[in-house]
Amino acid sequence: MPFLSHILHLADRIAIQVKKGGYVVSQIPAIKESISRRKGLSFPQEAVNAFLQICDKEALWLDSMDSSSFLEIPASLSLKAVQLTLDETVNLTQLFSGIIDFRSPFTALHSAGVSAVAYSLAKLCGLSENECKMMSIAGNLHDIGKIAIPKEILEKQDRLEPVEYDIIRSHTYYTYRLLKPVSGFEEITQWAAYHHEKLNGCGYPFHIKADGLSLGARIMAVADIFTAITEDRPYRAGMQKKQTLKSLKSMVDNGSISPSISSRLAENYGSVDEIRRKAAASAASRYQRLLQV
Repeated sequence: MPFLSHILHLADRIAIQVKKGGYVVSQIPAIKESISRRKGLSFPQEAVNAFLQICDKEALWLDSMDSSSFLEIPASLSLKAVQLTLDETVNLTQLFSGIIDFRSPFTALHSAGVSAVAYSLAKLCGLSENECKMMSIAGNLHDIGKIAIPKEILEKQDRLEPVEYDIIRSHTYYTYRLLKPVSGFEEITQWAAYHHEKLNGCGYPFHIKADGLSLGARIMAVADIFTAITEDRPYRAGMQKKQTLKSLKSMVDNGSISPSISSRLAENYGSVDEIRRKAAASAASRYQRLLQV
């Protein structure tokens, strides 16, 4: 049998193992184990080895299953089409960030903080003013994929079940899918959607390694982590400086995030944290006004 026929056969056997009605990402380990057992028996070793190299990428499985109509954003949508300046786009996406975050009191201020911290870190890293504004836009939109996540999972106060954790992790994939068709957002899309990718390739949903992550994506990852661990949530207080820096150093040491960006953050901790706090306070004010409507 030609080798390509073996590949087609393997792909077919993988596809039929996906259980309808179950969340596909949570099924990866069982499918991976099943295919591994048949290596060299039902399937050529080379084909199975190739599958094992890519099977942990959540985006691969979500691409194969997803057909959500809300992802069909018109390809004609672009910065040029609506004739917005970068400053106007920053303001518009700030509105979007409120729509995203205000779905849950747990994250009501998060995107505003990420946007402000990303802008600040981009400036410290020497990016141009326009690039800094693009970072701000990416920060406002980095969690837009959460509109695809059920509210009961976003707001769950108890520990998430494994399948629920898999579902909430998929928000980065949906951020990518939602922003990718927007003309003029090419860099912004990557910066926003790659915020949970790690330099060591252990992030999600694409498992991109250091050589595939731009400076903007690296900045966004640090901005998201810093904001998440320092902001107050209804169920816990944010970390203080010493604990925050210890956590960031641990992530640098295990190869997850950029050492240079983390160092710039540490060196300018006071000013960056103050910027985050002011952005959070502004978002909180908007949130309270919304609750009163």
